[in-house]
Amino acid sequence: MPLFRNYCTGIGLDKEVPLMNNTNLEEINVNLPGRTAIPNQFAVIARFLGIISLLCIFMNILFFALIFGGLAIILAVLSKGSSAFMSNPAVAGMITGSISITMVIFMLAVSIYSVFFIPEYRQQFNTWYKETYEQLYGQPDDEGLDPIFYNTDIPRVGGGDL
Repeated sequence: MPLFRNYCTGIGLDKEVPLMNNTNLEEINVNLPGRTAIPNQFAVIARFLGIISLLCIFMNILFFALIFGGLAIILAVLSKGSSAFMSNPAVAGMITGSISITMVIFMLAVSIYSVFFIPEYRQQFNTWYKETYEQLYGQPDDEGLDPIFYNTDIPRVGGGDL
């Protein structure tokens, strides 16, 4: 193992100290004045994926936003390693990934609520379903989703009419 000599003999540090291997370069660079830390690649990729997931939200590509946001969170956590803190790019990736996943879940919840509980959207969705069914299978679907939306045979909790 290579050694270097510490020339601070006046304070009792005149012995040879072993050099650290390359795995501790980030700690060395952080502690030296005027030096910047070596960027953690997982953290940088997490930040990039978090930003991409937010862009996917604004372009209304929810599936990719969910995937990229999840990957950003996973890579941000993995970038921490055994250190006590997360680097700034990892924190940015964690925040943007969390925001994008929360926005996707909210948008899906609002969409599902709109289709099932707002009559105008329900009718529009049913019309779209009938047209798509006819285009795909060449025959009309007379019922459409009416049995699902307007089924009165479903037992109600409490036994009374609503």
